[in-house]
Amino acid sequence: MATVRRGKQQFQGVFNEMWTVKETLNLDAAADSGFAAADVTVPGVRKGDMVLGVTVNVDITDGVLSASVPTADTVTIVLTNDSGSEINLATADYKILVGRPDF
Repeated sequence: MATVRRGKQQFQGVFNEMWTVKETLNLDAAADSGFAAADVTVPGVRKGDMVLGVTVNVDITDGVLSASVPTADTVTIVLTNDSGSEINLATADYKILVGRPDF
């Protein structure tokens, strides 16, 4: 059984900088077994920073949303589609949390 802690907590010095990002994007449709990607400009991030989470305000049932920092000042969001049909996000709102490890 998993151990779960709930409540307001902090990372207690694990990250020395963090970014919260809200962005409205129009990703291309992702065909079944395909993907769609988009870049978001985030001043100050660099390779080695961790994307701790990314979320979108629309249903992506059987799709996987991920993000990474491939180059300085850029976060790339990727929707991978294993749904059996096309996923079209049209215009959607994304929230991204990025942290710079302090270890």
